Amino acid sequence: MRKILKNYFDQILNAQNRIAMKKGLLFLALLFTSFAMLGQNGGRVQAMKVAYITNRVGFTPEESEKFWPLYNQFDQKDKAIRSEYKFKGNLLTISDAEAEQFIEGNFIMEEKILNLKKQFYQDMKKFLTPRKIMLFKKAEREFNLQLVKNLRERRKNNRLNNNNDGKKD
Repeated sequence: MRKILKNYFDQILNAQNRIAMKKGLLFLALLFTSFAMLGQNGGRVQAMKVAYITNRVGFTPEESEKFWPLYNQFDQKDKAIRSEYKFKGNLLTISDAEAEQFIEGNFIMEEKILNLKKQFYQDMKKFLTPRKIMLFKKAEREFNLQLVKNLRERRKNNRLNNNNDGKKD
């Protein structure tokens, strides 16, 4: 993520025209606003996500102003649905009847999420082009994949450091 941000800032600093500088200033303003709004707990990742997606999609200030509250509302509803249907039992002790009930509930959950996504799409279409909606989905996927990759690398490095700390020469 640092490399992506560094490359972006390098492009902005080397830009020759005013439009590129304005985009850079908008990006910085969004980044700092996001940090301020989201607080400390998990807010850093969310702020990076907002900045990354806004940059990759190329949201205008007006589009950002409409998009992010809508996205946050969608995300909260999505999490609530998933939480409602989350499996809370033990797979080793669950009965077949309970497993079947959970599986049926999972289909209901997936239907609710699909309907929520369809509504989100309809709401986005009011102010974003279909191309920007596709760019958003791509940018969100890229960000999430990079986040998972970074977390795996961090865990791997922590394990290596912990193993090396315990060894005596």
